[in-house]
Amino acid sequence: MNNKNFTKQILKPYTGSLILFFVLMCMATLFSIASILSVSNFLQILFDTNTELAENPSQLEIILNKVYDYCLSFGKHKALWLFAAIIFAIYFLKDLFTYLGSYFIGSTRNKIIRNIRNKLFEQFSTQTIGFIANFKKGDLLSRVSNDITEYDQNVLQSIQTLITNLISVIMYFSVLIYIDYKNTVLVFLV
Repeated sequence: MNNKNFTKQILKPYTGSLILFFVLMCMATLFSIASILSVSNFLQILFDTNTELAENPSQLEIILNKVYDYCLSFGKHKALWLFAAIIFAIYFLKDLFTYLGSYFIGSTRNKIIRNIRNKLFEQFSTQTIGFIANFKKGDLLSRVSNDITEYDQNVLQSIQTLITNLISVIMYFSVLIYIDYKNTVLVFLV
């Protein structure tokens, strides 16, 4: 069996879990961005009581300004409590999506490792006694246990980290370009 078919056979049953992980990490990053955007602007408005929009506001600024005005319509004291509840909800959802993403990808990684071990064991069990005699005692067992664990830690975990960080970088960069593309490009070039 070649490597391409083996990889396809191992990963294909978990396509749904991988897509779910991707969606959950996108949601976690989205709520992380929301927490950053909402805190500084609200505190500035709360203490300055200046809710005027900039010259050319973005759609995001317009929406956030409406939320701020709504919160401030209850008075500063109640607005602070309302905003605290909103921030708590945003952080709770960010952490919930991060946890669920980690849970699903951890479960999927364990199932992939189990399947690889089972395939490797099937391959070893169909070999002749002469083939097995060529190896030292415990060498084949080490292949089934230690080498697969190394594969999980070095390959699968690295791919998981790469995907998570790639989602974060793309989404943060997109929001920065949306907020102020000139400064974002300038900082990116520097």
